[in-house]
Parts: sequence; structure tokens; C-alpha cells
Amino acid sequence: MTHENESKIDQSESNNNVDDSYLIKNKIPINMRFAFFIGIAAILLIVIYAVFLIWATYPIDRMTIANAGVFGDSFGVLTSLFSALAFAGVAFTLAMQKEQIETQNKELKIQKDEAILNRKEMKKQAFENTFFQMLKLHNQIVSDISTSVKRSAGTDTVDGRAVIGECLKSLKRAFDFSSLDEKSSKEEVGEKFLKFYFGSRYDLGHYFRFLYNIFRFLAEANIEDKTLYTRLIRAQLSNVELEILYYNALSTEGNNLIQYMQKFKLMDNLPPQSLYCIEYAYFIKDVGFNFKK
Repeated sequence: MTHENESKIDQSESNNNVDDSYLIKNKIPINMRFAFFIGIAAILLIVIYAVFLIWATYPIDRMTIANAGVFGDSFGVLTSLFSALAFAGVAFTLAMQKEQIETQNKELKIQKDEAILNRKEMKKQAFENTFFQMLKLHNQIVSDISTSVKRSAGTDTVDGRAVIGECLKSLKRAFDFSSLDEKSSKEEVGEKFLKFYFGSRYDLGHYFRFLYNIFRFLAEANIEDKTLYTRLIRAQLSNVELEILYYNALSTEGNNLIQYMQKFKLMDNLPPQSLYCIEYAYFIKDVGFNFKK
């Protein structure tokens, strides 16, 4: 077989496939085909029955009005048959319409589900954009914190998270000079913290307020799973920051943070023995402390 013949055969098969595809795409609906076949069958039955009556009564020697009426009445069987066929056609049409309606309802449900999913995805994207922007701004706030620290060799400028570390050291020294011990109450510790904070040079008010708003934003967000975002927030906070936040929450100025500490188990990464007294870890319940048994 030559290359030219093979090309003609391939072209012929391609044309056949195109024709078949056209017929499939443009096929007559099944209900229309059913009605067409019923109509053809009805016409054939009328012709066959008429021919049969003429053959059975032939030759016709008398044609009167009475005989004509009897001849016409003989088509009553066909009338009943056509009535039954008409009823079957109506029933079939109703069944087809029911199937089409069910198919349309399924398609509408799929479209509705897709629309709901798209809305959820858009809400999630909007939430994530705001959330990560807030984390970025939080880190910027931390970086902008600055203070001067007196050393034996002079005065140094401390920036960023190092400021929070210096604040915690000064706070624990203040606790050493106070009457605080393992028997101190929550109110006493919170009061000592406020006295130290307002009398110190450390200005962490912006830091505390913005962090509180991040937790509030996450708590009020209408998203299904917040585990990842909770972990991301906790990952931003060092143990020093967590300890300062805990003392702040014991005070009257920072106790509004407690609800979010409990909701997000904020102290999950902080060993309770890091506190000035491990007994202080029991002041606020369900914040994520892991006590060794």
C-alpha cells in the first residue's frame, strides 16, 4: 500500500469520525423520536385496519347511511387504542420533564455549592491578607522599640526584642526587692507589675495593644480552621515576650487578654518554671502551660 492510499484512508476515517460526532451532537431528543414513532405507528394501524375491513366486507352490495355508520363505528377500537397511546405519550412526556427538572436542580445545586465555595475562598484570602499584614506590622513595631540601658562601661542603646528582655530582667529584680514569693496572690503580682511598668522607662503600650488586636481579629474571624494561624502567632513570640504578656495579663490593665490566652493556649511554648515562681502559673487556668507530672 502506497503512502498516498494510506493518507486517503486516514482522511476517510477522519471524515467518518466527524460525521458521527456531528450526528451525536445534533441527535433528535428521545421524546421527539418517541412521538414520531407513535405517529407513524398510528397511521400504519389506521391504513391496515381500513384495508382489513374493506377486504373482510368486500364486495359491498349495499352502501347506505346505516351501513356507513356501522363501518365508521368499527373504528372505535382504534379510537380506544389512540386514547391509550395519547395517555402513554402524556405520561412519557411528564416523566421526561421530571427527569429534566431533576437534572436542572442538580446542576443548580452544583452551581450553588461552587458559589458558596468561591465565597469562602474569597473570605479566606481576604482574612489571610489582613492577618499577614498585621503580623508584618507587629514585627515592625517590635523592631522600632528602643531604650537606653546603663552598663558598667556606660550607656547602651537597645533595640527590638532585646528591649523586652531587658524589661523582664528589670522586672524580676523589682520582684526580688518586693515582698513577692510563692504564696503571693494573683492581685499582688499584678499590682507589682503595674507599679514597675509605669515607673520604668520601658514603653511597651503600643506592643501590648497591637498584639491584643491581632488575637481579637483572629478570634472574631469567620474561618473554619484557625490552628495554623494560631501557631503562626505563637511562633512570633519568644519566651521572654510570653512571660511579660503573662505578668501583664495578671494586672488590671491587661486582663482583657486572658480570654485569648485561654482560647489560643498562648503559653503552650513557655515552661511554667520560667516564671518568677512556678506557683504563679496556676493564677490563670487553661492557657497552655505544660506541667511536668
